[in-house]
Amino acid sequence: MHLFRLVFLLAYSSMVSGQILLQDKFIFKVSNEIFSLKDIQRNHQGLKQLKCVYPESLTYAIFINEVKRARQEFFEFSQDFSQKQIEYFKSLMSFYKLYVFSENSDVKVNQSLIKYLKIAAKENGCDKKVFNGEDFNPSFFKLIKLEVFVRSRFLATEKNSQGNTTNSQKAIVAVRNLIASINEQIESEVFW
Repeated sequence: MHLFRLVFLLAYSSMVSGQILLQDKFIFKVSNEIFSLKDIQRNHQGLKQLKCVYPESLTYAIFINEVKRARQEFFEFSQDFSQKQIEYFKSLMSFYKLYVFSENSDVKVNQSLIKYLKIAAKENGCDKKVFNGEDFNPSFFKLIKLEVFVRSRFLATEKNSQGNTTNSQKAIVAVRNLIASINEQIESEVFW
C-alpha cells in the first residue's frame, strides 16, 4: 500500500513538466471508492451549497458539525497530515460511508427537483457552479442523491410544514442509527 501511495504522490503532485502542478493526496477508501483531499474539499463546498440551495437540507442538518468544524488548513496539501487534519478526516468517515451507501440505492432524482433547486439557487443567490447546464455537476448530483435518499427513507410521510422540525429531528436520529449500522458493515481504509 505504501508503494501505491508513493507512486500516486510522485505521479500526481510532481507533474511539473509542461507547467502543470497538481497537488492531491488520497485520504481514505470507503468500500471500493477512494476519496482524495480534493474530493473532501469539493464535498465540503457542496454541502455548503446544498444548504444555500435547499435550506431545509436533511443531509446538511445531519452533518452540520462536520461542515462548521472545517477550517481551510484541513484542505491544504502537505506530504504529512497534521493531527488536526487526521482528526477531521476521521470525523468525516460516517458521512462518506452514508454517501457510498446512498450511491448504491435505487434513488432517482427527477427533473422537477433539478428545476426547483435551480430556481432556489437563483433566488437565494447561491453559487451556480453546482449546475452543469440543465443538470447538476457530477459531484453535486451525488450530494443531491444522498439528500433524496435520506428524505425518501426517513421523511417519506412529509405532508405539510406543521411538525416539520419534529419530523426532521426524528429523521436525524434515525439516520444516525443507520450510520451506526453501516459503520460496522462498510469497510474503510485510511491513507495517513
